Amino acid sequence: MKLTVWITIFLAAALLFTKGAGAIGLEVSPPSLQATVSAGEDGNATLSVKNPSGEVTIIRVYPDDLEDFIKINPESFVLESGTARNVDLKLNFAQAGQFKTAISVVARPLSSEAFGAGSGLKIPLTIVVNNTNSALMASIANTAGFKRLLGSFILLLITTLVLVVCRLAFYEIKKLRQSRQK
Repeated sequence: MKLTVWITIFLAAALLFTKGAGAIGLEVSPPSLQATVSAGEDGNATLSVKNPSGEVTIIRVYPDDLEDFIKINPESFVLESGTARNVDLKLNFAQAGQFKTAISVVARPLSSEAFGAGSGLKIPLTIVVNNTNSALMASIANTAGFKRLLGSFILLLITTLVLVVCRLAFYEIKKLRQSRQK
């Protein structure tokens, strides 16, 4: 009986004076996101991530799906205790419709000595993509080939302008020489 009492006292003291495993704190606002964008055009949304815990944390933010259409900046960063940071979401969809996913925000302790479980939140994201003048033009505008073609066209236009200016300058110089010879 005495041994049981001593073991109980020892275990109670050990639990009282040791640091337990705690979860990292994480606050994200707004609790859900809704965005409306035009097909083929960039849209933006912003999340605010706060670390209310007493530990420095590493934050990672990523879309659960639709990652080809949703770009996050920054995807990963360090938050000091009690600080907050904005995370920008760039949305670009080629076709009209309504799309739903979640943005995952995960926090892990920075210190290797801290034995704390990470925590995470999923922020629901609803994106309504409106039709532009032409869905076909929106899908063409999003292709790398179209951007190269547009760049080539601009280069051709600049080259043509330079040649026209040179030709005009040549004729003006020729007229000036002819008028001096008279």
